[in-house]
Amino acid sequence: MTAHCDELFRYAASRAKETDILDFAPMDPGYDNYVAEWTRILRTRTLPAEMSFDVSETIRLTQLDHPEKMRNPTRFRRFRVLTNSVELALAVRGIVDVFSSRTFLVNFIDDVRELGDTRLNGSLLQALDEFDAVIGQFGSDDLLFLLLGRILVRLLAQASMNDIPQLANHLITAESEVPKASSGEFLWGCTCFDQMHGVWKANVAALIPEDSSIPELALLRNALLVQP
Repeated sequence: MTAHCDELFRYAASRAKETDILDFAPMDPGYDNYVAEWTRILRTRTLPAEMSFDVSETIRLTQLDHPEKMRNPTRFRRFRVLTNSVELALAVRGIVDVFSSRTFLVNFIDDVRELGDTRLNGSLLQALDEFDAVIGQFGSDDLLFLLLGRILVRLLAQASMNDIPQLANHLITAESEVPKASSGEFLWGCTCFDQMHGVWKANVAALIPEDSSIPELALLRNALLVQP
């Protein structure tokens, strides 16, 4: 079950350009190797057989970058959608350890939302559902954030709302069973890694209507944004 993740990768590759790699690959001593490897991926539209250092380091460092600080945020976001799509496609195959959805997924959602590409919205939705279907084989300590991400992507893609109440209730129930790590805050207190909380909250505010007619969604929004 990799068809949707593969399609997301191919579409992301079709939207990125070699100049994006030159401009946005991490500027450290490995730059030339990063550029060579990602140029090969882009030209051949072929996933790497393994997660090499040049692939993984580009993904990791790019996830920590801030689009608003780039001279062309839109081009950077397209490049990061490409790098993240490679990680997702490799993860669904079990080639790499499951990513940290705290960082990976919120960047994916934020980039796709800002790009405003309807086809990309739908492709990400299908790819995440495909990944969710196999994640139990690999395990993850970030399932709560994956659940939130799946809810947000459904709203972003304007997909059917039929399963939103179930997903929201699942997240609320699952969160109550996870020991708090940093504070008593709903969800945010379940991890000590809070670097991406602001980005998560911004996307929650943007995608979950303040006056949602779905009670479970309204409750979830309130729990995430209106902390005691």
